[in-house]
Amino acid sequence: MMNTADRSLAMIDYALRRRFSFFDMEPGFDSEGFIKYQEAFANDTFNTLIDRIKELNREIAALGEYFAWGISMTKDKSILINNIYHMLSYTFQTLKQETYDDVAAESFDEMYNLLAAILAKGIGLQLKQGLYREYISHQENLTVMRGKINMPGTIKNKLLHKQVLTCDFDELSENNMLNQILKTTVMLLLRNGKVKAKYKDDLKKKMLYFSNVDSIEPTEIKWSSIRFQRNNQIYRMLVNICQLIIEGMLLYAKTEEEIQPDNVYQMHGSQISVKTLDLNLPFVEIAAQMDGIVESHFTGVIKAD
Repeated sequence: MMNTADRSLAMIDYALRRRFSFFDMEPGFDSEGFIKYQEAFANDTFNTLIDRIKELNREIAALGEYFAWGISMTKDKSILINNIYHMLSYTFQTLKQETYDDVAAESFDEMYNLLAAILAKGIGLQLKQGLYREYISHQENLTVMRGKINMPGTIKNKLLHKQVLTCDFDELSENNMLNQILKTTVMLLLRNGKVKAKYKDDLKKKMLYFSNVDSIEPTEIKWSSIRFQRNNQIYRMLVNICQLIIEGMLLYAKTEEEIQPDNVYQMHGSQISVKTLDLNLPFVEIAAQMDGIVESHFTGVIKAD
């Protein structure tokens, strides 16, 4: 134990340093052993995941060498979830604004509660400005002309003795992809038994303003094709949170707790996996755990010999 004379922070720091040895541990993605494992595994999805983590580490390098992405082990689940919020804050500066202070200060015991709280707050802020609208193309049979006449359709109607015009026109609408993603994600959260009632009630109130917005099949969302511009920048963070919820895979390090997270949830066609890694094993066995998780979660994965 340190003696009672070590009262200042500087003295405590010195006392710790002369009693313990400290070693820097960096992500080992470029180590010889990991590179061999990655080459042997030969899986595009796994390679993409590693590339994204490396890219994230490069982005946050300015914060210091001790901020690289790694694995945290703790028995207090709220600390884990709070750390994830701070990681999201580094990515999305919006979460650092005063409007999100109540979310940042809250202690969450479930990941989905945190994500639901962020969505509810973000959607509420967006509603004050009005939902994003964009021009959507329509084609309808009308008794009066609107937009442009679609000649093939109109001729077909004439041959069928229908006294209507087939018209092509654009309409400014809230029923666009960005709002559809928000509504679809909220519907998934409302069906999730892990989300607390107070967050569900908040989200339900927000959905009253989405009556003209359709839900879509989550598996049909093409995330890579979504584009943001000046008029819808606030949606960038919200849509990324939606992607975390819909396509997310949560991975925990094993602790001494009796109950370990290990389950797969099917939510409206999407698979959400919560898995536990036992890190107190040789690397070969840890790799085998990862193989099993990847194969069970990602379709079309072929295990390398």
